[in-house]
Amino acid sequence: MIAIDDFSFKAALSVAENKEVYRSMKGTFLSRLKSKAEEYGTILLFVPHQKGVKTTHVCSNCGCTGVTVDWNTRELTCPDCGLVIDRDENGAINTYNWALTQ
Repeated sequence: MIAIDDFSFKAALSVAENKEVYRSMKGTFLSRLKSKAEEYGTILLFVPHQKGVKTTHVCSNCGCTGVTVDWNTRELTCPDCGLVIDRDENGAINTYNWALTQ
């Protein structure tokens, strides 16, 4: 199974020098990823942020939504349970846990 964060690309698109090339690359990447997943019989899931699923702003240990992120170190700190974890690792754990429920 592959679970991928289907975030809105708005922030990345806003800083892209050539927006049309960026849109085309995103479309090509997703199309090829879907094709390869089908070819190898792999389940491909997209985390639906538009439905309120948050992966990077929720503590993967206790579910707290009041976490803070130090953008210099990219570490997330939970005020409830005290977890200190890399923001990307936290998001990956939340994505994995979400995928297990699907």
